[in-house]
Amino acid sequence: MSLLCYQMQSQRVDITPPYAIESQLEPTASFERFPWLLEALRGLQRICESGQNISGIGDLRISSQTASFVRRVLSLISIPRLPVPRISPISGGGVGLLWNISGKEVVITVYPNDERLAYMLSNEQDELVSDGMLTLEQQRTLNSILGQLVER
Repeated sequence: MSLLCYQMQSQRVDITPPYAIESQLEPTASFERFPWLLEALRGLQRICESGQNISGIGDLRISSQTASFVRRVLSLISIPRLPVPRISPISGGGVGLLWNISGKEVVITVYPNDERLAYMLSNEQDELVSDGMLTLEQQRTLNSILGQLVER
């Protein structure tokens, strides 16, 4: 099954994700309201398709379960003014998401076979503001952390 969505220019985009038939996106996810979301999902799809086990570096393949969890995390974010996150595979099958706005950064790390995500928020001076572990039930906390990037 593919996820059909529309970009702001009303251009039809077909994303065929490398996961089972069920979609983990929340029904309220809107690509017009959250323009960064479509490009983030495309970036995740690219790293899922290009993953490989590189001798001496590690296994950069992303499982369908981990990719699905990352999609669910992205769909819970309700901040429209975010930039597209930098998405990176992590050796062992994890995924890193990085948002940077004017020197403030949020890094979210999703590890395989874990129903939690690690986060780290740093300020413009590259000082740690907060870090910890979250579950999908802590959507408000996740949005509060990312919201600090767009605060003036």
